[in-house]
Amino acid sequence: MTGRHRPGSDVDLLVESDPGRMPALLDMADMEQELGRKLGGLRVGFRTPGDLSRYFRDDALRDAAARYESR
Repeated sequence: MTGRHRPGSDVDLLVESDPGRMPALLDMADMEQELGRKLGGLRVGFRTPGDLSRYFRDDALRDAAARYESR
């Protein structure tokens, strides 16, 4: 969190997966909607490292912290 959130802000989460294990696009959209409902109706977006803008990718990856890791 950057502390720059405002009413109407969305939540973008960085997700990584083992090669070949990333959920299908429609499954990701379903998960985004379900998580958004659980977070009180917030808009949620999942992003992979490749989705990040080159202008802030390095900062985002440096500041990223794992919140869930499968084993």
